[in-house]
Amino acid sequence: MAFGKSYELKGSYLILGESTPSGTTTATATALALGYDVADDFSSSFLNVPNSVRTQTINAALSLVNESMSTFEKLSLVSDNMLLFCAGFLLEASSRFHVVLAGGTQMAACLLVADKLREDILMRPKHENITLATTGWVANDTTLKYQTYI
Repeated sequence: MAFGKSYELKGSYLILGESTPSGTTTATATALALGYDVADDFSSSFLNVPNSVRTQTINAALSLVNESMSTFEKLSLVSDNMLLFCAGFLLEASSRFHVVLAGGTQMAACLLVADKLREDILMRPKHENITLATTGWVANDTTLKYQTYI
């Protein structure tokens, strides 16, 4: 959040992108741990998704979480630092300028983390300053429960 508050924008908007190996699995586990019903909504970077390995990994992570935990406790067990950093950055930066979340699954999870964190810190992202952008790969993924088109 401190970096988002102090970041000096050099143009009219900022593109914040993703690049974490196995990030789609972590993003899915993160969103599920926070209570979002997205089990079949997140894409994968694999053409042929290893669903059994992915499901086992997500279930193992979620077995560490319980409802009595705080948001930060849950995130410390199932998420990664990139999602936490980007969500905190987004909360502060979006109050000052437009931020494009570029990538897809991981950046969607970032937005969900920011939404959940706002409850803990009583701060709302400025939604009109946030755009979630993705690729044709994700937008046209026929394996997803909900499909969007660009």
